[in-house]
This record gives sequence, structure tokens and C-alpha cells, in this order.
Amino acid sequence: MSPHLVLADIQKAFLRVGLKEEDRDAFRFLFNINNHEQHFRFARIPFGAEASPFMLGATINYHLDHQPDTLETTVQALRQNTYVDNLMKISDDIEELSKFKEEATHIFESAQFPIHKWESNVLELDTEPNPSKILGHIWDKREDSLEIKVDASSTEGSPVTKRTILRKLSGVYDPLGIMFPTMVEGKRIYREAYDEKVGWNAEVSDVLKKDWVRWTSQLRNVRVPRSIARDIRKINKVHLHVFADASNVACSAATIAVIEHSSGVIKGLLTSKSRISKRNTTMARLESVSEHMATNMRPLTLICPLEIKAVEAVQPEQRQKETQQLRPRSTRKAAETARERIRLTADAD
Repeated sequence: MSPHLVLADIQKAFLRVGLKEEDRDAFRFLFNINNHEQHFRFARIPFGAEASPFMLGATINYHLDHQPDTLETTVQALRQNTYVDNLMKISDDIEELSKFKEEATHIFESAQFPIHKWESNVLELDTEPNPSKILGHIWDKREDSLEIKVDASSTEGSPVTKRTILRKLSGVYDPLGIMFPTMVEGKRIYREAYDEKVGWNAEVSDVLKKDWVRWTSQLRNVRVPRSIARDIRKINKVHLHVFADASNVACSAATIAVIEHSSGVIKGLLTSKSRISKRNTTMARLESVSEHMATNMRPLTLICPLEIKAVEAVQPEQRQKETQQLRPRSTRKAAETARERIRLTADAD
């Protein structure tokens, strides 16, 4: 949510952690040389082994534990914002980010972990070409926006099968759910195709093919701001509104951030989730499913930056009353449990 962001990467992080001689037998591998199998052992942590991320993380934490107290602020930031070999820092203060970059570089170089690929929407802190990638999306650092790529190639005249439909749907990488209103229609078409009981490579009915061609013709790349508060220098308070709803087509949940700052209030979508509704399911049951999805989003711990302290989770009371009226007594307890989990999550975090 902060307007400024800096990212970096540990260069060849796994290969900089050595394995003790007595542990190398656990990392044996075979190599064919002139039709003879030769046994080799890794002397460094191999990338891709199940234990490798833990071993790298433990090594990084060991070095962070041995830093002087004068670097405590940066050390805590690295503990909270380092994921495997990637580190990041968000702030509304450019000088704070500049200090973080300098001290983080010193800390990791002292542990023989060189840092490279410093990227930021702050020009003086950026060392990589623009645009770049973040979270699998194209990041335009000058406009500070993320672009969600969509295969917008026309499908008119091409065979439409369950295989081609699923390939198109799975090709859209959208972990934040920004495009879920659009993707729901594609998922609905796939469900209808699945109900036709045809083979993977058999064409779907003419009705579904027409729906599919119309839907794919409307697909476009989506560009959204990386931060809702990118033009704000001082955030006073953040309210997180979690909404859940359902229909016979889909169940969904969304988290909206309402940010209070010195000049007013702004709001925007943080994340959303959706799933196609099951057949022959009551509306009360579908409403409970959507509320369960909202609970599992855990907005306070997964979305909000740790630097923002004044965060409040809100669930609209009117929506609770409307849902309560729709729901039979047998399903009210599950809904109450879901709302209680949301409240406990907010209190705990």
C-alpha cells in the first residue's frame, strides 16, 4: 500500500551455501560418462532439493542474528520481507529506502551473499531496465503499474474443445483476482463443456462455441496501479472491508481497502477470489461457501504491510442481516463460525 517499493535478489544464493562433508552423501547423483554410471556429490546446496529453501533461510537468519544493534531496523525489515532469495521494502520515505538498500547490501556482502538487480519505482534507487517483472506480472516502474497479460488471439475459425478452453483459462496468471469478473464467464463455459460429456479433443456444441468466441474476443491486457496509495505520503488509517456473495453461477469474496489520509479518503480492490457454484446446491449453502472463502483470505496477515499499524477489518452488518434471513437454521451456525474466525483474525493480528 505504500507509494514506494524497492526489490533485490541474492545472486546465486543456493550455490553460496556449502554442505558439510558428512552431509554430502544425502545429495548424491548419478551421471553417465561413456556408458558408465559415475557417482557424484553436491558440495553446495542444489537448487530444487526439498530441503534447500530451509537451509538457505536458516543460513540467512544465522547471519542476521549476528548483526550489530546499529543495524537492527534493517535486520527486522529483512526478516519480515525476505522470501527465499528475494528481498523487498516498502515505504513512503525515499531516504528510508535508500538507507535500507545501503545497509542490506552491507549485511549480505558480509555474509558472502552479493545483492544484485536492485529495482524500484524511485529512479535513483533503480539499476535495472524498465519494465521488469514482479509477482509474474509486468511492472512498469515509471508509471508504477502492473500489467496482467492475456492471450487475446482470436479463436474464431479454430476448433473449440475442452482442451483448448482449459489451456486458455490456465494461461491467465492472476493471483490477486483482479480479473475474476471476466474469468468467471470463461469458467462457466468450461463447466458447460464438461457437462456435455464429450472427449478432450472433440468440439463442443455450437452454442458454447459461439459463447466462447464472443468471450475471447473481449479479452484485453489489464493494467492496474501497483499501490492503491501511490500518490499518498502519509496514511492515517486503513479499513479493510471483506465482502462475500454467491449466485447460481459463482461464489466470490473480495477485500476492499479504504485508506484515510491527510487529504481525504481513497479506496480500491486489494484481492478477490471466485469459484464456480456447484450444481443442485441451495443458495444458503452457496452463501456459506462464499463467506468461508472470505474468511480464508486472511486479509490482515496476507495483504496488509507490516508497517501499517492502524488497520481495521470491517464486515458490513447489513450484509450479515440479509444473509441471515436467507439461511435456514441448519446452516446458520457455520456462517456464525466463519464470521467469528474473521473477527478473531482481526483481533490476533
